[in-house]
Amino acid sequence: MSSQELSQETAEPQVQQTVSAGTPSPWPVEAIRAAASGSCRLPERAAAILVVRVGQPHGRARGVWKKDVHFDVAEGYAVFREKCLTKFTEVSTSPDALRRPIQLPENGADMYLKKARNDSQEIYVRLSSENFAATLLHRLSLLTQNDLARLGDFRFEAFLYVERAAAPEQFHRATTQRVENARVQRMA
Repeated sequence: MSSQELSQETAEPQVQQTVSAGTPSPWPVEAIRAAASGSCRLPERAAAILVVRVGQPHGRARGVWKKDVHFDVAEGYAVFREKCLTKFTEVSTSPDALRRPIQLPENGADMYLKKARNDSQEIYVRLSSENFAATLLHRLSLLTQNDLARLGDFRFEAFLYVERAAAPEQFHRATTQRVENARVQRMA
């Protein structure tokens, strides 16, 4: 094996292959020790908070719905994305979302990840199959000692941007003119 192949092999993020003993925490003790020693490795299972926002990525976005997503890191981005879209379906059928209908954008729904704790919305990273593990590993490497003390509570922050659904055809805004027309019709 050449030195170039070896350096490429070590540069790729590694998924920690541990057998979980049925613990509810997605972060095994080995992940805590590895993060504390500085040799970051992704755990087998992880958790994320899916934040559904109405608006454009890297722009103004309003409305927030949050759902927890648990995933196996080794399954990759495609499975993580599908789990997030399943959670979006739950959000879109909730009573709050039914009052203000939301839908996925026509050009497809991209997932974004907050790489650091204090990142602004403009620098969230769009996830893909190529950068999924590397982005998770980068976020894990930025954990502080306080984060490591409560690592069982740590969750990645994933964002899904949606748009408002079009108003139904029978929906009419109660303008002054419409109210006046309705009054005239009742009198006639």
